Amino acid sequence: MVRLLAALLLLVGLPGCDLCWYRGEAPGECSGELDDDDSGSDDDDIAPDDDDTGDDDDAVDDDDAVDDDDTGDDDDTGDDDDTVDDDDTGDDDDTGDDDDATPIDLCATAPTALVVGPVSVPLICLAPGDFFMGSPSTEPDRGIDEDRHRVVLTQHVLMTAHEVVQPLYLEVIGGTVSDCTYGCGDLKPVQNISWPQTLDFCNALSDDEGLDPAYSNVAAGSGDWDQGADGWRLPTEAEWEYAARADESWVYSGSDTLADVAWCNGPLDPYTGSDVGSLDANAWGFFDMSGNVSEWVWDLYGAYPTAEVTDPTGAAFGSERVARGGTYAQEGPSCRVADRVHSLPWSTYWNRGFRIARTLQ
Repeated sequence: MVRLLAALLLLVGLPGCDLCWYRGEAPGECSGELDDDDSGSDDDDIAPDDDDTGDDDDAVDDDDAVDDDDTGDDDDTGDDDDTVDDDDTGDDDDTGDDDDATPIDLCATAPTALVVGPVSVPLICLAPGDFFMGSPSTEPDRGIDEDRHRVVLTQHVLMTAHEVVQPLYLEVIGGTVSDCTYGCGDLKPVQNISWPQTLDFCNALSDDEGLDPAYSNVAAGSGDWDQGADGWRLPTEAEWEYAARADESWVYSGSDTLADVAWCNGPLDPYTGSDVGSLDANAWGFFDMSGNVSEWVWDLYGAYPTAEVTDPTGAAFGSERVARGGTYAQEGPSCRVADRVHSLPWSTYWNRGFRIARTLQ
């Protein structure tokens, strides 16, 4: 016993040596396996767990600012990939909704009518989506410029349910471009209008409504479009066809039966547009996208791409602008949803009008 006590005293006296005596074992020098390397006592009941303010990667939430990958919410600002919503500012990819990846439905609060003085025009909101633009190779009377391709649209767009009517144009511009030889009236579409004149109308309406004008440098054949503006504008060709198809596959906008939806049946006497909205609408509520008057859109005319595109705005180069929808003075094939017409932008036709749109922000 005397020798054992002497050995113990010798170990205690050695510099830099801690004495440990584990239950059921002989006393000896400490191995360091239980040392948590912190400055305070660990006083824990699990060897590596110190429950201190630093990250100990244990199974209990220590509320630190470092990702501990635990199963509870640690409310840190980094992604902890846990199963509970930590409400941080970045997407934590967990199974709870942290509100950062949920799209905003701008259509839910969009206006349903454009009211200018005594004139009220119904509006329809187009949510982002995708569709196949052009015509299938089996469609009768298809044109060579209708290559079918997938289009993705990412913007919420507000569009008039029918063409711009003559009273609205008069309220905004203070005059008319329509020749009453070809029909005038409160529900008659604007006709005999050039492409630059449609841009001027859009800018004037935007000014009246306190919106940012979409166009600048409007000239006889061109204009610059500020795509970040919230003002009124022409729809792009893709937006126009997206609205005309309304997620359906009809040959005409809303039906395979021409007479149900389209004023488009060859020369009429007199050559006059019909009242807008007097035939059936398509599934989304758009009228007269087949027939009545054809409609200017923004795009320069060019060949379609064959691969998928996102938010296309037309050809990069060209001299002619696109018009869509066909007219009351044409035969049925020209009123197909996929049919395309192109004209010099300063040209005017007694059966050419337009509808308008604007990007919601």
